[in-house]
Amino acid sequence: MLPATFVTDIEQIVGAAFVKRDEAARTAYGQDGLKQPHLPEIVALPGSTSEVAAMAETCHAQRVPLYVRGGGTGYSGGAVPLLGGVLMSMERFNRILEIDEQNLLVVTEPNVITGRLQAEVEKVGLFYPPDPASLDESVIGGNIAECAGGPRAFKYGTTKRYVLGLEAVLPTGEIIRTGSKAVKNVVGYDLTQLLVGSEGTLAIITQAVLRLIPKPPAHATIRATFDSIDAAVEAVNELIRARVVPATIELVDGECLAAVTRYLGGAALAPAGTSGLLILEVDGMARAVEEEAHLVEAACRAAGATELLRAATEEERHELWRVRRELSPALKTIASMKINQDVVVPRGRMPDLFQLIGQLRREFNLTIPCFGHAGDGNIHVNIMVDGSDADAVDRAHRAQRRLFEGVVAREGSISGEHGIGFTKAPFLSIELSPEVIALSRRIKQAFDPHGILNPGKIFPSTSDAVVGAAGLSGRRPVSSRYTGFMPLTVAVIGASSDRKKFGNKALRAFRDRGYTVIPINPKEAEVEGEKSYASVLDVPGAIDLATFYVSPAVGLTLLDDLAKKGITDVWFNPGADSPELVARAKALELKPVVACSILGVGASPTAY
Repeated sequence: MLPATFVTDIEQIVGAAFVKRDEAARTAYGQDGLKQPHLPEIVALPGSTSEVAAMAETCHAQRVPLYVRGGGTGYSGGAVPLLGGVLMSMERFNRILEIDEQNLLVVTEPNVITGRLQAEVEKVGLFYPPDPASLDESVIGGNIAECAGGPRAFKYGTTKRYVLGLEAVLPTGEIIRTGSKAVKNVVGYDLTQLLVGSEGTLAIITQAVLRLIPKPPAHATIRATFDSIDAAVEAVNELIRARVVPATIELVDGECLAAVTRYLGGAALAPAGTSGLLILEVDGMARAVEEEAHLVEAACRAAGATELLRAATEEERHELWRVRRELSPALKTIASMKINQDVVVPRGRMPDLFQLIGQLRREFNLTIPCFGHAGDGNIHVNIMVDGSDADAVDRAHRAQRRLFEGVVAREGSISGEHGIGFTKAPFLSIELSPEVIALSRRIKQAFDPHGILNPGKIFPSTSDAVVGAAGLSGRRPVSSRYTGFMPLTVAVIGASSDRKKFGNKALRAFRDRGYTVIPINPKEAEVEGEKSYASVLDVPGAIDLATFYVSPAVGLTLLDDLAKKGITDVWFNPGADSPELVARAKALELKPVVACSILGVGASPTAY
């Protein structure tokens, strides 16, 4: 439960009418595009920067987790309240404050929908280029928090290129202003760019100053089809060699096209036999657009294009883009579960990336349709499986790890747009060194000393924030609330090859929340895709928490190893918490928490 007077304090700050406690509201606000809800205990809708600051100060003082939500369109769980607490919705911050035509900038509140901001500045001949696929639903604040990209990033860059200044509230309640309206500003550390892409873990954005450019007066849209994905990728290389920089280069593979055809009842949007399709747009002054369009067509022909179409009207342009718009609903018809990854490689390594994806398809017997932004090497890899098939899901997760490892080996990144959130947190160390992760943690600590802002994202929180939403969420709490330091590395003692065991469910729940998990089982070499160890003493490196899912008799034989390893925090699952076991743990100067499970402090057992 939240502290006794806490809800009253929040109601006094924002007004009782702007605090929601009913389950329907908490469910709606407790999820994003992933559709994996974790319920907050309350939802609050502040209406001013001072109210945001007062809420943050209150959560900081009382160690209550605080999560900030914009449009809720993310795909990495960035706004999902993993540990319950307070969900702060920014929906009342929805005003465009100023369009400055003289200085080519716009001042906006964070919950202005991206597409609306673009439409408003285009009315006066200006242009805001970042165009995430969700631009009609996503909001500016979320775009900044995730450093959103989109098809036009190849020519115009991502969100970070357009953020000149921010007003933000620190987790402690302090209000800061970074950057300015000036294009040049080199005073002090660049805190503006530090906040861009920080996924809501460092501060709460309440206002942004964004750079604009003149709207291109003309554009041309071209669709090219190829009999192989390699030929489509080669066309992109031909464009680069010709020194042409289209505004967009969208790539769609054969598996995606087949899904669209099935979804449309057999109506194909590309010629039969097409295995790769490019949608390209060039923009600028009319004469330059015509010249570049000819160069684009020549490059595609040189790479073996089987068909070239150029839109002559806005209706034809809309039709050429139709295949891209139909992709999302079409993929849902393939399988019930989609593991959507947004990996990116240097453009020249795209042939290697598609070779890797082909290997994963064959080795793991998986359907993996791909599409994305070929101009900057950002490809959306969609692993499609039947969610009720445990073996298929296991193969998908193993393929996902191999994908990430392969992308990093090819000089790329595990995320080009969606961010880390909690879905990719277990894989952070594939790309970042221990030194970089440690430095990032120190930055987080400097901004958020109590770890209350968006805990459980990017890397696990080490704060004193209260864990979970078992109180008001409707989930039956297994224990009293655990209020100690949240772990970084968790040893799950008792996980096995039986996926239905509670130890396995707990392992998956910890991993999904971003913790590094280590199964301890002397009879298994691997559990849930993770290397298993016979004893905690065999594990290289430190372990922050041990959690027991074994009988008390077995547990008694393992406690001495915990003490030797230097592990002090121990959670005993209900049934593994006999008085003898707890007494022995205390005698070894461990810190046992009885009847405590990750599945009882904010995770639903049925979800795992």
